[in-house]
Amino acid sequence: MLAVKRMQRVIARQEEYLRGLRELQESQERLLSMAKPLGYRSRLEGFVIKIMAAEEHLANLRGVMDEVKRRLREKITSETQGLLREVLIVRYVECLTWTAAAEQLQVPRTIIYRLHKKFFREGLAENVKV
Repeated sequence: MLAVKRMQRVIARQEEYLRGLRELQESQERLLSMAKPLGYRSRLEGFVIKIMAAEEHLANLRGVMDEVKRRLREKITSETQGLLREVLIVRYVECLTWTAAAEQLQVPRTIIYRLHKKFFREGLAENVKV
């Protein structure tokens, strides 16, 4: 269930890397427009290639995360029912905080904590691994 959180962190790092590459490309383009030294053209092309590779990698990561979320949702749906099912989906598939999950489900946070704790204490989580 933590796979979704991990994927979100990986995607966030990849997005940050991509932003940095784009900023670098903009700086290179500004320099290129001011003075046209011979070596800048090839460096700029190198940054463009890196950006394209980073965008492709990011798209792949998003695809993997979507697949993990889909499989996790299916597993939760098949192994649980009722409010517990909804709690697990909003917490682990939609990655909401406890407070946000309680607000969305319109139940007190303590009920969500208790359901979650009971779920893990009784070993039911073993059935929901993706």
